Amino acid sequence: MHCDVAVEADIERLVDRTVARHGRLDVMCNNAGVLGAQTRRRRSIVALDAEEFDRVMRVNVRGTALGAKHAARAMLPRRSGCIVSVASVAGVVGGLGPHAYTASKHAIVRLTKNAAYELGAHGIRVNCISPFGVATQMLVNAWRDEADDETDKEVEKTEELVRELANLKGVTLRF
Repeated sequence: MHCDVAVEADIERLVDRTVARHGRLDVMCNNAGVLGAQTRRRRSIVALDAEEFDRVMRVNVRGTALGAKHAARAMLPRRSGCIVSVASVAGVVGGLGPHAYTASKHAIVRLTKNAAYELGAHGIRVNCISPFGVATQMLVNAWRDEADDETDKEVEKTEELVRELANLKGVTLRF
């Protein structure tokens, strides 16, 4: 079903329909995220677009918080469940992403720690993963040279950059 994670009623409806259909909610994965329109040439804090920053925070942080809220609401009566949120290595290591994206992913890491502390006492596991880069269209567009239109070339360049930066050597992660 369609769900805009920045709209609380959409998430509430999604969780309620899941519980109505399956009788319970065992796992919630908060994986929606946007990088924003910033590209390699517009990554400077001086070029920060406040509206774009708000949009990234709404989707990435607000969406994760609302997902956790409504998942917890469904899981608390059973004292069981698992909430997994996807952050990014950019939220842990500086300099790897645009400012809005980095701030949002760092917020997800901290939100997860806080929710884990609260909900763990009720038998609900709350975890976060912070994957390294994969040459998805989102990452390719963010790191591309704006003048270069060759998608295959940009994917290869992004994969090479990720391989150079990653500590897992000899493997190219692909989506």
